[in-house]
Amino acid sequence: MESKFDILIGELFETIKDTGGAIKNVTDNELFVAATSLFKFVDVGIKAKDLASQWKFEKFLKGFTATAPTEKQLKKLKKYIDSSIRAEFIADTFKKVLLSNSSKACLIMGTILSEIVDNEKEITHKQLICINALSQFYDIDLKNLVLLKDFSDTWVDDYRISKTDSKLRVIANQYEVDFDGVLITLDKAVNLQLLKKSFKNIEIIMDVEYQKIEELYLFNFIGEELIRLIERVEKMN
Repeated sequence: MESKFDILIGELFETIKDTGGAIKNVTDNELFVAATSLFKFVDVGIKAKDLASQWKFEKFLKGFTATAPTEKQLKKLKKYIDSSIRAEFIADTFKKVLLSNSSKACLIMGTILSEIVDNEKEITHKQLICINALSQFYDIDLKNLVLLKDFSDTWVDDYRISKTDSKLRVIANQYEVDFDGVLITLDKAVNLQLLKKSFKNIEIIMDVEYQKIEELYLFNFIGEELIRLIERVEKMN
């Protein structure tokens, strides 16, 4: 026999289906199947009994509710899903949780969803980019990202990061992380729109028409927001 909680979860996804008219064949859509399988812990498409999947989803729920999800909170989420755009966003977020590479990223995604639902606001471009980035980060990427922000904050004048700066290798050693891994995270963060890249001439020899250009990296407002979210969940653990 289904519990009251199970019935409410079922109603939640019926809401996604009913309001997701813009999503073609929503009941067969992998987003819907994956999310339903996780909530109800049944094998549909992707096995929710997989320990990694359960662990990631539990982290997501912790971020969303801070405690076990209550009936009131789930009803609030159900009420929030009042359009096809919102239904598609919620379903896509569940998919990203399921396919994510980091349990900490799942926790952060849960806090983002909680903010959106609690304030009854539309998802912003900034939040969409943060969620997309989180779905592609490993735990070590999140640690490296904080390292890069701490390093950039040491430069009062411009907060820019250079791969060739010897001090970056020093701080990587202090954080006990692989320096090459830090550079991988840096490139990933640029591609995910969290940092912007600029160039600076550091050596020009006019006689031979030669110039050496240094690449510099700077956190943009989206990257700053993601750092805020990472630091917030650190306090939750």
